[in-house]
Amino acid sequence: MFSIDEIASLCTLTDDIYKLFRSNPSKTEKINLFFASAQEREKAEKNLRSVLSDVNITNSMSLNIEISDINASKGKALEYVCGNLVSGIKSSEIMALGDSNNDISMFDYAGYSVAMGNAPDSVKNYTDKVTGLCSENGFAMAIKNIIK
Repeated sequence: MFSIDEIASLCTLTDDIYKLFRSNPSKTEKINLFFASAQEREKAEKNLRSVLSDVNITNSMSLNIEISDINASKGKALEYVCGNLVSGIKSSEIMALGDSNNDISMFDYAGYSVAMGNAPDSVKNYTDKVTGLCSENGFAMAIKNIIK
């Protein structure tokens, strides 16, 4: 387990994310931005998308933005696992469960997608099925329902 100091030593604080990302994109795993309001987040996301077209921009919470390499996504990771680590599994045989916008690429790859009950409507509307809340065993409910 890492200490706070060890984790902090891996982080870079900056006032200019464009300069940080462009200075060495191969060493930038992910940039996390946090906002005080949804309005601020939406404005920043619009601005980022207009300037950074060659990166992956998503979010996992209502007040954050995640910026990563264009090829770094849950969908790409799932595709890699199926193509390189687990032979014989087709994307049509995969069920993906998630609760955030950063899960959408995974839903695109999987043959069947399930949103958690606590997911925002933008995620729920994207999936094949919606299950219960995370706090109410929604994950287990989804597995149980698909196995029936």
